[in-house]
Amino acid sequence: IAANTPTEGGRRRSVTDVAAEVLGVEAPQGGFPLSALVDALMAARNETTELRKANAHLEDLLDEVNGYVEAKAPEIDAVQRQNDDLIVKLQDANEKIEIGNARLRETKEKLNSESHTRRQMEASVSSLRLQLQEQVNQTSVLLHEVELLKGGAGMKRRRSSISSSPIEGAPPAEGSTPSFMTVAELVSQNTSLKASVARLRNECEIEAQKELAQLREDWQKMDEAYKELAKARETDRSTYEGLLSRADKEKKEMMQQIEELRKSLQDTASAA
Repeated sequence: IAANTPTEGGRRRSVTDVAAEVLGVEAPQGGFPLSALVDALMAARNETTELRKANAHLEDLLDEVNGYVEAKAPEIDAVQRQNDDLIVKLQDANEKIEIGNARLRETKEKLNSESHTRRQMEASVSSLRLQLQEQVNQTSVLLHEVELLKGGAGMKRRRSSISSSPIEGAPPAEGSTPSFMTVAELVSQNTSLKASVARLRNECEIEAQKELAQLREDWQKMDEAYKELAKARETDRSTYEGLLSRADKEKKEMMQQIEELRKSLQDTASAA
């Protein structure tokens, strides 16, 4: 069988050379028999057919995979967008939680500061009460001295009345983004997080309103008490000054009477 096959260099090869290359054996002397060449050709054709079938099957599988991916692409994109949106919402929720915590800390610091100021005012009021009590005590002592000088009983009764009227004491002071395995877990966690944030915000607002309302009420009471104490202190100061003035006048009159009596006794002794 004579047949020429072109090669890369343009040189023609014989069927024997091609058969030797296909069969992978060296051609015998005189070439391959026709039956061997036919068998080799049929084997090569069958192998080529099988390769084509395998390639076609692979292409079918690839087409099926591509079709599945293309069919699922919108759903995959939607899931991805949902995941991205959930991540953004989770980050936003975390930021809101941080802001809520910061506001809560700020509110607590403000309440602590106002409570400290309120305690200072209560201490000042207590100090004022003590000063008033001391002034009353001093007045009582002075009245007692006047009574001793005059020897009268009326001042004693008055002193007893003043001394038996105690001033009430000041009221006591009161004192990282989590990871998830599935989209369902993300949705569930996001819902729970939203509820927690809403509950936290509501609790913070309610607690802050209660604290502020209590502070306003306490401040109002303290302001009223301070005004009453200031008014009482002014009244007591006027009374105290009046008592001092009268006591001083009575003391001078007593001293004058004593001096006149002493002089009278001296005159009597001289006359005798």
